[in-house]
Amino acid sequence: MGWIEILILMIIAGAFGGLLDVLQLIDIRKLIEQGGPILSSKRRFAGALCLGCTGGAGGSLAMLFVVAATAKLDTSDSAPNRLMLISLGVVSGFLGYRVLRSVAQRVEKQIQEVEARTDRKIQESVARVEATTEKKIAENAMRAEYFEAVNLGLLVAENRNAPLSANLEAISRLEEFVKQAPDDRQASIILSNIYAKTEDYDKAIKILTDLINVLETKGPGRKMDVGDALYNRACMLNLMADKHSEDTQRRQELRQKTFEDLESAVQLSPLNKEQAKSDTDLKSLAGEDRFKRLTA
Repeated sequence: MGWIEILILMIIAGAFGGLLDVLQLIDIRKLIEQGGPILSSKRRFAGALCLGCTGGAGGSLAMLFVVAATAKLDTSDSAPNRLMLISLGVVSGFLGYRVLRSVAQRVEKQIQEVEARTDRKIQESVARVEATTEKKIAENAMRAEYFEAVNLGLLVAENRNAPLSANLEAISRLEEFVKQAPDDRQASIILSNIYAKTEDYDKAIKILTDLINVLETKGPGRKMDVGDALYNRACMLNLMADKHSEDTQRRQELRQKTFEDLESAVQLSPLNKEQAKSDTDLKSLAGEDRFKRLTA
């Protein structure tokens, strides 16, 4: 059974149902006997019938829309199916405006739900964009602060006559970044060099030891960074050994640790071998055979 035939069937059945609805609502005898010309009463009666048929047809079409929308419409050309469509049309036509109102409310509710979902998605998208923008702004600001702290640290570490206030500011800013990113090789090494400049070798060595411990958990991809951290710790250990020149035993212990770190550093990053040859922090090792073999 085609859609045109179904529409015609539903409209006729709906109009009939609407007609029945009007007839059960109107007291025909009183309508005809009502004061005024009888023709006028007949016109009102005919108008009511037309209005009922129209509402019934609309109600049946609304019900057909609901059935089709829910994918439950059977279009097979059979007597039971025709009877079902006629019955559905008559009932929905009899209910007429009530069906129209119910379907309209249902459609309106669905539209409101779609609009609400759309609004939520738009709001979520805007919120995500705003959050991403704020995150990027914060990241850029933090990156700028990081570079400022690193540059200040380099200047302070290389300048032995830097004022105390500059030293303290560089230490404070770098320590904050090391706390946030304990695997940051550059910040930790610069910070250790500043402490070494003030001969606070214990703090310098601790910073590098913490860096090494963190980097070793990151896997083989950070082995060169581990090598650089070990090299810098070897320098700190050697400077500390030079400081304990009168304590032979302590000096030998520090020298042994220096060579252990230096050997590991060269194995992990061969570039450290060339750097060791001219590094003033290792100058006191130049005459030792172990150092010569290591840098050969």
